[in-house]
Amino acid sequence: MFCRQLDLRDSVELERFCDWLDESELIVDFLVNNAGVGDHGAFINSEWERIHSMLQVNVAALTYLTYRILPSMRKSGCGAILNVSSAASLIPIPNTAVYAATKAYVTSFSEALRAELRTSNISVTALCPGHVPTEFSEVASRVSHSSVSPVPEIFTVSVQEVVRHALHAVSRDRARVIPGAFVNLLMTSVAFVPMFLKRLVLNAQAIQPRSANPATPLDYEISGMA
Repeated sequence: MFCRQLDLRDSVELERFCDWLDESELIVDFLVNNAGVGDHGAFINSEWERIHSMLQVNVAALTYLTYRILPSMRKSGCGAILNVSSAASLIPIPNTAVYAATKAYVTSFSEALRAELRTSNISVTALCPGHVPTEFSEVASRVSHSSVSPVPEIFTVSVQEVVRHALHAVSRDRARVIPGAFVNLLMTSVAFVPMFLKRLVLNAQAIQPRSANPATPLDYEISGMA
């Protein structure tokens, strides 16, 4: 077992890493696309460098790693891909517009790729957690973390539980998993709500001051390590 540090925002560095992986002839049978970058705040006030980082890490790097590693999985005849998406991928979220959009890409990409690979022995699973107590929320927030309302415990799922649910889903070849019974029920229910009703809630939330809005399970999302 070994570790290799890599800046996924750098496409050249990422390509070199994949070239090295090919040359080393290492067999990758389980790819976990867990790296992610977030940003909380109005899009109009955002910084392009931060937006670009989200697009590069959450979308481009995830897609490129899958593109480069998938052929070796097919050649070996088996494999599994776990893409860490988010509960935010299931609904547009004001003040988290780009992040939610990148995660919507991850969820959609995972479902489509899974369908393409159904005749192979390669599984694809999308992990869509809600709030998980990591440093991600603090890094993604543009304001002091202490000034943000805490997420109710009922919406929170531990890192250990998320990992357990994720690995169980991969072992059962499940397409998507939302850890936490309450979060799973909430997001499954939201999926059946007509979009025009969602817009009413989202528009109302967007026009209120941030301090007047209590935190929801979609205000904080899990991410991972680069």
